[in-house]
Amino acid sequence: LHLWRFKMTPKLIGLLSGVVFFLPSLSNQAFGQAKEKATTLLEMAKQEFVTGEKKEFSKAEHRLMLALESNKIADFSAASEKVNDPANAEGWDKETRTLSVPILVWLCTNKQATALIGNLGINVKGARIDGNLDLSYVKLPFPLTFLNSAFAGEITLINAEVPALNLHGSHTRRVSASGLKADRGVFMGKKFLTLPDCG
Repeated sequence: LHLWRFKMTPKLIGLLSGVVFFLPSLSNQAFGQAKEKATTLLEMAKQEFVTGEKKEFSKAEHRLMLALESNKIADFSAASEKVNDPANAEGWDKETRTLSVPILVWLCTNKQATALIGNLGINVKGARIDGNLDLSYVKLPFPLTFLNSAFAGEITLINAEVPALNLHGSHTRRVSASGLKADRGVFMGKKFLTLPDCG
């Protein structure tokens, strides 16, 4: 049996001290990373759309995430029925009543986000949707409902699959939905209106 003896020189003491302080630092970093991992739709959405170069996350989108987490309808309607007419959507407040297409596409295509959405699905009332919503070839496990809402751009659902699609009372631009599969049906109602393309 050989016992190795080290002479504790100042240089060696300095190296060992560095190791002692380095290991707790690694533990703290690992803990911090685990702590920052998003566990709710709201946290995931903020990490996706508020950090880095993207700074787009409106109060309306914040409210949408909370509604989805509770499996409830996200109702952005005002008290006045006249104001709520989708024909007046250009006058709706952008911060509190407008949802961006990237947020909706992310909710429908990000597997982690989709897994957190309940059986009510994306259920929106009285919102303005900016941009062209393209969910072609996307298979959704939950229904899409947009009541009395206004789509500023086109809706494309070519060969998409969704349990049900409800656009009752909404105003849209062109809707392309060849090959769409909606097992429980597509609902539009008498007040649904397709507007002519802009420009």
